[in-house]
Amino acid sequence: GNTVNINRQQNNDEVRKAIRFIVTFVVIIVFAIILITASTFTVKEDEQAVVKRLGAIQRIIINDDNTFLEEHPETLRVQGADLQSISIESGSGLFWKVPFIDAVEKYDSKLFTYVSSEEEVYTYDKNRYIITMYAQWRITNPGLFAIKHRTAKEASLYLDNLIFPEINQNIN
Repeated sequence: GNTVNINRQQNNDEVRKAIRFIVTFVVIIVFAIILITASTFTVKEDEQAVVKRLGAIQRIIINDDNTFLEEHPETLRVQGADLQSISIESGSGLFWKVPFIDAVEKYDSKLFTYVSSEEEVYTYDKNRYIITMYAQWRITNPGLFAIKHRTAKEASLYLDNLIFPEINQNIN
């Protein structure tokens, strides 16, 4: 009878060890998945990204076909934004970041279509025109866009203030 109890005790210890190993293994796998997910991000082919560390821009990821920053490096040092020392990468796919410290802002790289609300404009000779303005634009410097406009809606408001006075002046 004692031999059976010793074997049963030994089997219970082996089962506990196996369960402890499985639980530990599952916890490590879950932790690894969370860490990898928090350490990586993807940029699609029609996206660009700005990586910020504690609010400061660290990296800009642009499309392969975006040559604007190469052709116009002066846009990296405009008033309120000095982006010259920032790493600029091109391409799409999987990228690494510092988990829980870096934040990623993604921006569409396709053309945006701006449509203004209808505006009433009077010429000097008292002719009345109702105009709607259209413009197409794209984000060519995502770092500068992140600093100056942040959203497409804010950029549309900026375009309102930029385009309407010009149209109004040309009509008059």
